[in-house]
Amino acid sequence: MFQGLPKMNFGNQPTFSAKDTENVEEWLRITEKNLRLNRVDGQLVVEVASSYLRDKAERAYLQASHRLPNMNWEQFKETMIKSFRRRDQIEVNMTKFRGLSQTGDLKEYIDEFNSCLINLKEELPEAFIIEFFRNGLKPIIRAGVMASEPKTLEDAIEKATLLYYSGKETSAQRFDINRVENKSKQSIKCHYCHKLGHKIKECRKKFYDEKNRKETEMKHLKRGQEFSNKKTVTQYNKSRKPDNISSVEVEEVETSNIGTVDLDPEVHMRRTRNDLEVIKGEALLGINEIPTQVIFDTGAKRSVISERIARNYGIKSSNIKIKAVVADKETFSTYITERTRVIFKGHI
Repeated sequence: MFQGLPKMNFGNQPTFSAKDTENVEEWLRITEKNLRLNRVDGQLVVEVASSYLRDKAERAYLQASHRLPNMNWEQFKETMIKSFRRRDQIEVNMTKFRGLSQTGDLKEYIDEFNSCLINLKEELPEAFIIEFFRNGLKPIIRAGVMASEPKTLEDAIEKATLLYYSGKETSAQRFDINRVENKSKQSIKCHYCHKLGHKIKECRKKFYDEKNRKETEMKHLKRGQEFSNKKTVTQYNKSRKPDNISSVEVEEVETSNIGTVDLDPEVHMRRTRNDLEVIKGEALLGINEIPTQVIFDTGAKRSVISERIARNYGIKSSNIKIKAVVADKETFSTYITERTRVIFKGHI
């Protein structure tokens, strides 16, 4: 069938039988790489790739080829993924990704890490990716990477490579690095899970809590469920809502847990710009439903709005005083206001 083709180096090409232990996406990734390296003609890629299918996978391909006699590579991939991607594969990939660790050469660990990252099929914050990579390194390398405070995965890989292959680490240097690591961990505390060793924007618990919350809200929205809160006094005008906001509700005072504090908006915005914990949006406030630009601190126990906005738009405050701690560590006595809830559509 393949007479006349140049000799191809497929020595590391695995077969695929659709067993429970096999990952169809990983097999497709390796196969596509080998096809590209061997410069296989576009009209032959499906024939060459399908020659490595076995058992159930081969039968599924033959059945699909009757429906698509001129199947191209994209159709081939779609068929294989649709037929053999495990429903729990995302969870399996995430578990493997989080538990990955360096047991041998650094290059092997980097290759396996990148492979897991590709298979994950999920957008993770850069800080999370760096943390997963760093935590899987051997202790002496991990400490040096942590001390360098990399901003990207490429920075972390470069630092780890320099440390691993330099061969210049002395016992004294190892002690210094370990001391830096211990000091760094002791000085950093997450204000979400209250554990030491990472910041709130790197908190995995917060990331998954937010993800689960958003997925739950999306399921409710898709089912056409509407909010049944009897205390609602304002409903968002659908004709004026931005694309990323589903609805805004204001509840009565006794259910509130949101405080107001008078902050200089310029200072506050400068400190929070490009912060992963802050979402910018628009809400309708007051009885006149005036569109207002607001920010929501997703890492705080209670969100903060200015007293000026509360006065201008008629958001009532109760007689119950609370204390709110802001970025400069000063404490302000404030009053509870009506609770303002903003429901977002999709992922922010």
